[in-house]
Parts: sequence; C-alpha cells; structure tokens
Amino acid sequence: MSLHPHNISQKVEVMIEHFRTYTMHKIGGRAKAMVVTSSRLHAVRYKEEFDKYIRENGIKGIKSLVAFSGTVTDPDFPDKSYTEVGMNKGIKEKELPDKFETEEYQVLLVAEKYQTGFDQPLLHTMYVDKPMRGHGLMQAIARVNRVFRDKPGGLVVDYLGLADQLRNALATYIESGGKDQTAIDQAETVALMLAKYEVCTALFHGLDYQSAVRKGPNAVFKLLPAAQEHILKQDDGKDRLVRAVTELSKAFALAVPADDALRIRDEVAFFQAVKAALVKRAVGEARPQEDLDAAIRQIVRSATRRNSR
Repeated sequence: MSLHPHNISQKVEVMIEHFRTYTMHKIGGRAKAMVVTSSRLHAVRYKEEFDKYIRENGIKGIKSLVAFSGTVTDPDFPDKSYTEVGMNKGIKEKELPDKFETEEYQVLLVAEKYQTGFDQPLLHTMYVDKPMRGHGLMQAIARVNRVFRDKPGGLVVDYLGLADQLRNALATYIESGGKDQTAIDQAETVALMLAKYEVCTALFHGLDYQSAVRKGPNAVFKLLPAAQEHILKQDDGKDRLVRAVTELSKAFALAVPADDALRIRDEVAFFQAVKAALVKRAVGEARPQEDLDAAIRQIVRSATRRNSR
C-alpha cells in the first residue's frame, strides 16, 4: 500500500483514520500500530501532531507513546526541548514496553528504538516514513508479520515507495532461487516454501511425527528425543536438518498468511522444535543474525496457537 501525503499533519490524519477504520478492529479490537520515523525530531513532531489531531477531533480509544533516546531540541523553537519521558507524561523508558502492552495505548511512534528486537504480538500495522532496506527492512516486516490468534498476518503501509528495496531484500533474504531475481511475488514465495517443506518432511521419512503434531504440544514434546535420534542416524543429519529448517522458516515467515503456509504451520513448528533441541548452545554464546532468527521463530511458534478464542 503506498500513500503520498506531503507533510506530517497530513500523514497523521491518514494514519489515524486508517487505524480507526481498519487496524483497531483486528485481533478482537486490540490491534496496535507502530510508526517508523526518520529521526528523533521527526518522532517528536509526529507525537505532537498525533496528540493535536486526536484532541481537536475528539477521538476516543486511540492514545500514542513515543520512543527516542536523549533530549531533542527543535531548531524552529530553540528554547524548547523534548524527552521521551516528558512526552509520555512521566512513563519511564523501562516501563514503556509494558505500558504499550496495555489496552490504554494503541500506537507507538519510534525513532530507531524498537524497530527491531521488539516482541509485541498485537502489533498489526507498521506505518513506515523512513528509508529502509535490506536486513533492517526484513526485520521490520517480521515485527508485524507475527501470527497471533485471529491475526493471520500484518500490514506495512509505505509512505516512501519502498517496493524496490523490498524486492531486493526478499531476493537476498531467500537466497535459494533469489539470485539474479529482483521480484519474488506471493505465489513464488509459497512455491519456495513448499519446496523447502518437502525437504524437511523427507528428513523425517519413517517417523510418524504428524500424529504427534495433530495431538498437540505434549505429544510433540514426548516425541522430540526420538525425532533427534532419527535425524542423528542419517549422514550429516544434524547439519542438513538445521539448514533445511532455517530455509523453510524464512520462506514460511514471508508466505504467511497464505493458506498453504497456515496449513503446514504446526509441522513447521515441529521442525523448529527439533532443530532447537539439536543446536542448544551454551548460555551467552553468540548467534549469527540473532534478532532476525528470533523474529522468525516467534512467527512460527505463535502460528501453532489455535484460534479457539
């Protein structure tokens, strides 16, 4: 989705009205949004315009928080300075994530902070008003693409025309089949996901893991020792499994909410569980691409939750 209002006040109007008419009704009326701004001053001005628009239009049920570091001075008003705590009416930095978790706040305006490594399953929509590309763009998408209860997938609203950067990021992100290919559409992503899924299922040939998956988490947990042994008995089984599950997980994260992705979500979670059991690391040991891998695991793990509520 691409929108082109020209200034922050116009953008804020579009964002709030979009949030009111579309986003806030998702996830049982508890959906939240994030606005990604280009600088700390940008975040300050967004916060002021958010509060102004909501106040002047008598809007109820939408409150925002802002996240930025240090003190900001507006060059247009050099006698005024702003801090995160001050703009959030005394909410301390360490309290902010928990406050955003509550029903009181719906929108988080960020400058650098919380764009990555931020786990909020109710986050449905990300309004992007900042140039983003590559790894950072994929992390941002992972933030809102986490499956949660009746939330099949999230939405990124693009104010700057990031389509080309997204295509390039996808091509890099899924290296298999992505080389020399600048555009990967949904059908191609699903096809790649299913191909990686077949590789994983082949590694478990002869083990009736699907029965355990159908029975639920307890049955899966009991099967894990046997599943690990099944993999370890194969030539290079552990390395092959780790590689295959990693590739499947990346494709799965991008294919959600396609029906084919949701259909295999429990099996993907099982594959992830076996991989995690095989590659347990010592506490404090560094892991490559830690933030991105964690985001992907969250997507897969939460996809196992039944929409029973």
